[in-house]
Amino acid sequence: MHSYFFPPRAFALLVLLTSMAGGAALANNFSPTKWLTFDADVSLSQSRFRDNELDPATGAPIGQRISGSVERVIAAGVTVHDLEGFSGGVRLRYFGPCALIEDNSVRSGETLLLTALAGYEFNRNWAAQVEVFNLLNRKDSAIDYFYTSRLRGEPAAGVDDVHFHPAEPFTVRASVTRRF
Repeated sequence: MHSYFFPPRAFALLVLLTSMAGGAALANNFSPTKWLTFDADVSLSQSRFRDNELDPATGAPIGQRISGSVERVIAAGVTVHDLEGFSGGVRLRYFGPCALIEDNSVRSGETLLLTALAGYEFNRNWAAQVEVFNLLNRKDSAIDYFYTSRLRGEPAAGVDDVHFHPAEPFTVRASVTRRF
């Protein structure tokens, strides 16, 4: 496993110079009326390191996958806007699994998030809206990492494990806006 430390910009440059990527993206936007829009974006990609570095201890190939490089992404939605004061929409975001280490033996799970928004503009000065996040109340990760860590009671050498930042749980947010 690559175990270098670089400042973020230097690491990005290193990945750019030592890797190759290919894929396809499709972006669609359709407005059948002045107040209704459908959109869908799909991205498929494959990225690899150019070399297949060998593990100094075993001589075995480490792997060519770029950890955290998502292979499939879908973003789609329906939006209502400027409809006699009403606005709103539903958005779906999907991030497919990806390799968390170069040999692809540990992969992240998929993330699927559905959000909704509804609002009304009473006049030029007053508006209200309600947003609902994670409508499906999925227990997905916003991002996953794989590294060695140690909690109290675990071996001194630590434990290799997936660490994650959870996606926002089912949440409702309401707001009232006053413009001056």
